[in-house]
Amino acid sequence: MRQKNGNTAILTAALVITAFLWAVTPVPLRNMVYSGFDRFRAPVDTAAASWGQLQEYGAMRHTNSNRLIEEGRALARENARLQLKLDSLEHMTRYLENLETLMGMEKPPGYRAEYVRVIRRDLASWFETIWLDKGQLNGIRPGHAVVFGGGAVGRVREASHTSCVADLITSPGFRLTIQTVGDDRPITFQGSGQIPGSTLTAEVTHIPLDVRLHPQSPIPLYTTGLGGPFPRGILIGYLIELENQTDGLFQKGKVRLDPGIRSVREACILVPENGSEEQAD
Repeated sequence: MRQKNGNTAILTAALVITAFLWAVTPVPLRNMVYSGFDRFRAPVDTAAASWGQLQEYGAMRHTNSNRLIEEGRALARENARLQLKLDSLEHMTRYLENLETLMGMEKPPGYRAEYVRVIRRDLASWFETIWLDKGQLNGIRPGHAVVFGGGAVGRVREASHTSCVADLITSPGFRLTIQTVGDDRPITFQGSGQIPGSTLTAEVTHIPLDVRLHPQSPIPLYTTGLGGPFPRGILIGYLIELENQTDGLFQKGKVRLDPGIRSVREACILVPENGSEEQAD
């Protein structure tokens, strides 16, 4: 019994000494240690994600062939539908470019799409985060926007050489200026954290008093392209609740987010092209 108590005391003393030494360690040295640990951890996370994909591939090899044929047909139909939408968007893009040229309008900053895979996720902390498999070597920097098919996913918080960490828009520390369709008045968006298994929602404030909400017609909300990394027109979510703020000058409400944000496996980081890096700061 004495030996057990002695071991506990030694362990406690070692932890206290370690914490004290870490506290008095110069910040540059701490950053170097953290960076070295991050470089060691990133390949491990990437290898684990690749091993998971290999396991899924092995499972698919043993799937019934008829089921694979049906899934292939469904995928072909979905690809055809998406191709039609892509052709329509390309036609609209060319039309808008012609209008901008005729009117002499300044073109907005461009972005390069960097496709990434989620190699790790942490949804239990105050900052809900995901780890992605590309970093500074691909031009990714803190502040760059992360999007997927359902709209905005989050924003890069840290970037190492081969990986990066992004805060999800559900994180309580995430704030952004958004707007409704056809209305340039700014609305403040803030993540509110989530309870596992609950519907993904967030809070919005400073909504003008003349905005009205029909119970059967939620209002889509989009990024403004001002004061943040996201270009204009990225879907954030749908406004589903409205009530007056205590100051009586604005309204506040709840936004329903895409449930795929928490289970996203592949995403896209918008890397500003040359001359527009300051847009991501």
